[in-house]
Amino acid sequence: MVVDLTGFFSHNIVLYFIVLLVSSLPLYLAVKMMGGDAYLIETMIINVLAGGMPAIVALFVSNWIGVISFAIIIVVYTFFFRLTVMQAILTWFIQYLLIVIALMLFGGLAIAGFTMPKLF
Repeated sequence: MVVDLTGFFSHNIVLYFIVLLVSSLPLYLAVKMMGGDAYLIETMIINVLAGGMPAIVALFVSNWIGVISFAIIIVVYTFFFRLTVMQAILTWFIQYLLIVIALMLFGGLAIAGFTMPKLF
């Protein structure tokens, strides 16, 4: 059995990029709503960093993971998106609010019988 590794990896890279792009849209929209400076590529990179932040914090401190990772994410948002601390907190809240709304919308569509078409 011969496996075409180049085709396998190229399809997965494209799919990974699409998933990363879609998952970064709520953060990008939230930053733009709050008046911050954001580019989509920069938002994608920061989204990856913010996603891995709790894992990195867990290596050093286990009791205060939530508080420390939240504080680091707020500092990252203020530094990279040029926001105030209050704007960064509101950006974080709006980001997750947009995610919940999207999940409710698409989850409601899935319950109603509408499904997404298969890509591959």
